[in-house]
Amino acid sequence: MSVLPDVSMTAYMTLAARAGDAGLKKPLIHDRRAVELLSRLRLLLKGDVVGIEALRIPVALRRYIVLRADRYDRYSRDFLSMHPDGLVVSLGSGFDTRCFRVGIPLSSYIELDLPELVELKRRVTHDWPKYRMIGRSVIDPGWIEEVRSEQPRHVLFLAEGLFMYLPENEVKTLIRRLSGAFRSSSLVFEVVHRRYTRGMWKRLVDGMIHHVMGNVNSSSYESGIESSSDIESWAEGIRVEEEWCYLQDPRLRPRALQLLQYIDYFARVQWTIVASLNR
Repeated sequence: MSVLPDVSMTAYMTLAARAGDAGLKKPLIHDRRAVELLSRLRLLLKGDVVGIEALRIPVALRRYIVLRADRYDRYSRDFLSMHPDGLVVSLGSGFDTRCFRVGIPLSSYIELDLPELVELKRRVTHDWPKYRMIGRSVIDPGWIEEVRSEQPRHVLFLAEGLFMYLPENEVKTLIRRLSGAFRSSSLVFEVVHRRYTRGMWKRLVDGMIHHVMGNVNSSSYESGIESSSDIESWAEGIRVEEEWCYLQDPRLRPRALQLLQYIDYFARVQWTIVASLNR
């Protein structure tokens, strides 16, 4: 029986991308904890990750993952700078190391992921400084009450590479619950355009994912939107404050790719929305 849950294979690949970047002469982010965590997972899992170890993460994908992580780091820093008493909650956190990378106070950070993944992460980080981890599905409303029990005045919810893998009705329900439970807070989440969740485009994307992941089980895009403004009709109190896609990052190479940020068809393939909750 595999120690690594199927649902965490993508999380493992994301960790490997950050660790790979850390090993470069000029890394985009300096995630030394990712290197250590990856090494520990390899020792623990051994034969369970043969499928992933056999793949080679494309340079473009690794760069995308790292640029996205860096951007979400920035959102975290900016939020805590504005709200020193705030709470950062990472949804579907996987094998993230943001708390240490950003220097978030341990009492100001919570990670949420499936119980089996949280248990695995606890095992391999048993001697690291402790912050709170909640082992629940993001669609389980029970975790919201656990976060509310902390009585935070301001909360930043991060959903990095998560919502597109959930059915649309579950994403809408989650956002309604967050809007109903928290005030003066923010939600930062990644989305894909709806065209990539159906028909020919979905089959193309699924094929590309399979090409990267090989025979390793991987997720498929389940939901998307046409425009960021769509989400404002999902719940009262939610408002789009900012949009970002990796094409806007000046470190993107080749530089010519940055020009695509001005063409919506490319800039709105997969992007991040920053939304306020009852502000």
